[in-house]
Amino acid sequence: MLPKESSSYRLIKGVVFAAIAAIMWALLPFALKKGFAFAEPETLSWFRLASSSVLLATWLLVTQKTQWLSRLKQMRPILLVASFGLAFNYVAYAYGLRLTTPADAQMLIQMGPFMTTFITFVFRQEKITLHFILGLFFAVLGFGIFYWDRSYHFFRSINQYQEGFWWIFAASLAWAIWAVLHRDHTRQQPGNAWIINLFVWTFCAVLVTPFAKINQIWPPSIPHIEEHILLLLFLSANTIIAYGCYSLAYLYAPTVIVNLIVSTNPILAFLLTTEAIGWKSWVGGGIVSLGLAVTFGPQWYQIFQKWRNAR
Repeated sequence: MLPKESSSYRLIKGVVFAAIAAIMWALLPFALKKGFAFAEPETLSWFRLASSSVLLATWLLVTQKTQWLSRLKQMRPILLVASFGLAFNYVAYAYGLRLTTPADAQMLIQMGPFMTTFITFVFRQEKITLHFILGLFFAVLGFGIFYWDRSYHFFRSINQYQEGFWWIFAASLAWAIWAVLHRDHTRQQPGNAWIINLFVWTFCAVLVTPFAKINQIWPPSIPHIEEHILLLLFLSANTIIAYGCYSLAYLYAPTVIVNLIVSTNPILAFLLTTEAIGWKSWVGGGIVSLGLAVTFGPQWYQIFQKWRNAR
């Protein structure tokens, strides 16, 4: 059994947390698609954020009494900007998903990790490497092939598909802004990871509330009430588990490893979908994955070498 303080143990924990986040995000679009049958995107987004905030606050009250309330004062104003980014990401992603498909949405939202890396290079003034340039080239090529193939399949509703694409593009950009700001704050206050999430989710819920039609969550007529309840429970738990694990993964594993693992969730979505996925889309998705590997691969290898030497 690995010692709890060893680098090996920490890396394994980070990988496990990132993998759980990837699985939850792969399942999310299928659940949201079912939710669109009774609620608008902004309403489902509000429910996910509000219910997650309530559940997390309840859990903190049970496990930590009221001790955690004083730590809310430690939240920096920059988290408000991050909250705007995450709130817009929730709503924009839901609108894009409604206009496309679960597989398409999960593939296109992978623009987020590349934007995160790009923002890090530009605003953190990190050196742009050849690996990043090559990885970005493969990513653009892969996204182009995927978009071209899927647009062909949607040729009868090409305007709808293009609108969905731009919604998801905007969601990716908003997510990247949230990820950079949230990561920095979490690393500065590693003991407040759950408090930070509660602060952000609660503020996001407040931002989305004016646009939500809350009565849609429980319509007058529900054909299958058991399925409805399970769907709502999953949407609530998904946010806590996915974003909670994603935040914790950053505490134990380097950013490149976390992003690389999380970016595999479109493959899971492709495997879960019942729609026909053409070979060109698979090729496009594979080239995007290659771009991610080229971008993060060298850093992954260096980290793996350090981890192996530290064992």
